[in-house]
Amino acid sequence: MFKIKIKKTKMLISVLVGVLALSMVQLPAVHAADSCFEAVGDTVDYDHGDTLYAKLKATCDMELHSIAISFADTESFEGIEEEIPESVHSQISGVEISDDHLHLEWNIDESAPYVNVAAGEDLFSMPYHVSISTTAFKRNMPITIDYAEYSVGGEMRTEENLNLDTMLIVTHNDKEVLMITGIEKQEISYSGGPIALVGDLVVEDNPANITADDLEVKYYDAVSLVDEPSEPGDYTVRYSYEDDDYVALLEVPFTIKGYEIINTHIWSGHGEVSAPHFVDEGDDLHVEITPADGYEIMWVEYNGNDVTDSLNKDNSLDITGLDEDAEIVVAFRRFYLVTDGDGGEHTLGSGENLAFMVDKDPTSYTEGEVTIKVDDSYIDLETDSVVEPEEQTVTLLGGYLDTLEPGEHSVEIYFFDTGVAGIARATFVIVGADEEDEVVPVPDTGAFTAEAAGAEVINIVAVISGIVIVTMLAAVKMFLKKKAQ
Repeated sequence: MFKIKIKKTKMLISVLVGVLALSMVQLPAVHAADSCFEAVGDTVDYDHGDTLYAKLKATCDMELHSIAISFADTESFEGIEEEIPESVHSQISGVEISDDHLHLEWNIDESAPYVNVAAGEDLFSMPYHVSISTTAFKRNMPITIDYAEYSVGGEMRTEENLNLDTMLIVTHNDKEVLMITGIEKQEISYSGGPIALVGDLVVEDNPANITADDLEVKYYDAVSLVDEPSEPGDYTVRYSYEDDDYVALLEVPFTIKGYEIINTHIWSGHGEVSAPHFVDEGDDLHVEITPADGYEIMWVEYNGNDVTDSLNKDNSLDITGLDEDAEIVVAFRRFYLVTDGDGGEHTLGSGENLAFMVDKDPTSYTEGEVTIKVDDSYIDLETDSVVEPEEQTVTLLGGYLDTLEPGEHSVEIYFFDTGVAGIARATFVIVGADEEDEVVPVPDTGAFTAEAAGAEVINIVAVISGIVIVTMLAAVKMFLKKKAQ
């Protein structure tokens, strides 16, 4: 028992020593349970043109080392730097303002590592300017501390992503102010009809059971009440409600983007031209052009300028970055087949004509409404051609054809009758007189004829026979010589 007690006593002493050692170690700083920042919003009685402030305040005496703040609503930020207290204004390192937030940052340099801030001092005041139409107002203006480093009584503290809500309120006739939410600033396109803002209106903390149908809707431009707007520009829509006990109001700024009106016309022929009636300013315009069966596109104009050569392969037209109203005019024409004469030939000096039969109703010809183009030049109809409607034939005269250079040529026959333009196309060839078939002498290449071949064979045989005879005679002579010996 005695030994056991001693062991227990030693263990107790060891634990006490360990606790004492831990108490002497400096622990890292931790976040305080309560932040030293708060957001405070103004509440004022109704008065046109008042400015309300959402303020970020210090609740502790602190040494502020650095801070970055974001604001979710930045509708009225002109002169925003003037709203920063002088005690910290000189320490600003950056102010960033965009459409949906403001980011303000102080970074203290080495020569002044912190700024002394007293409890209750404003660090920043965000102004909100009440519009001319406002009679009552209740709006949450959240402020976010992205990060902050500061010390209180020598203890370093940090804050990150601290969201602080504050309410701006304009009261009216001592009535309770309700808040309407659900629609925010928008940029919209307008193509006729009612203005359509995206969102569902909601009356929050709604003891009066107010619905969206109970709200009065009015539109304002920069200075006054207007009818429902239709022209491009900046506007405000005002949703409001008031009874004996409650008042509510929501003002939503919106912008109608500039738009251009698109008109299309068909100058002649048959087909379809498809384009939107409105296009937002700066957007692209796409026009679909579709000729009817048996027709083709003759020309296309955009605001008086010929853009036929700019058509896409599918005959559509694209105009990029539209910055004016657009008028698209399209001319279609009928195309006729050349059933006889296409690909014909004319020999220079022959005096022969070339006739082209066109598959066109003879009764639709109108005198003086036919023109002919060969290659890229119009010809004189009276001296260079004959048009015979009854025969459905257009003839190019030989005298004219003799003036053309040898080679392939194109002919286009244009018809302008019965209010519809038309065209027929063909090709023909001019042949020079020296290109006709003629006998060409075959040059002497030294080739053997049958007779010559036979003579050569006889000569060869004679030579060989001579050689054989000479050889035989030599052999006989040698034999006789040997015998005589």
